Amino acid sequence: ALVHAVVVVVAVALCTCVGSAERRWRHVALHWALLPVAAALVYDNAMVALGAAFGARHAAMLFYLSVPRFVAHALLTPLLIMTAYAQAAAAGVWLHGSRLALAPYALLTIAMIGTGSALDLLTLDAEHLVLVANGGVVRYTHAGAAFPVAPIVTV
Repeated sequence: ALVHAVVVVVAVALCTCVGSAERRWRHVALHWALLPVAAALVYDNAMVALGAAFGARHAAMLFYLSVPRFVAHALLTPLLIMTAYAQAAAAGVWLHGSRLALAPYALLTIAMIGTGSALDLLTLDAEHLVLVANGGVVRYTHAGAAFPVAPIVTV
């Protein structure tokens, strides 16, 4: 649980850095895509830490608090693709900064949001999520988790 608390602090610091650095970035709107991802990271780790505190005795409440974790993973994690484009453009990578270079990033982001939604969100119910206790941390995970295509392509 301590590790998750540290990750929450680091993600909050990332949110602060994004806000303070906006003046220096040319593609500010794309860098702001980091903010919801960092906020989701804060929420995700806070819920995992709460799972450690609650334990299995509050499984029903933990289930409902965990649903936004899965939604955020499916919808927000692919936004990292757009921040990769923004960072490449800010670094002056050849062709980045043009709409032509932006198109593949945008299409890949949309495809990964669709893939993550199809694989994760359509099976977001009590039948497909199981309570797992590992190393003192209690959290929900997918029972028959499919290969995580969207997170692997995104990263």
